[in-house]
Amino acid sequence: MKPKFRVITLAAAMISPIAFLISPMVHASGAVAGATEPTQIMNNIELVAGVAKQAEQVSNQLLQIQNQIQAYQNMVTNTLNIPNQIWQNADGLLNQLVGIVNQGQALA
Repeated sequence: MKPKFRVITLAAAMISPIAFLISPMVHASGAVAGATEPTQIMNNIELVAGVAKQAEQVSNQLLQIQNQIQAYQNMVTNTLNIPNQIWQNADGLLNQLVGIVNQGQALA
């Protein structure tokens, strides 16, 4: 029994360093980020497609926000012009009133 044990031990002692040196060279490799199986590759493709869709959604949201900001700027501009519009109407009505009063005084 002992000689057989020595042979196995000796063989293991000789193979272990070789296996240790070779093991870093042996690794899974694939075309898409290290994926080796078609399922992994398809999953990676789906993930990339999902990220692309999310990027498109973010882009659309940014456009919507930009449009809202422009709408608010227009509202502010229009709101600032309201006093001028109201004053012009009031000014015209006051001038008409002055004219009516003058006519009334002329008749009296």
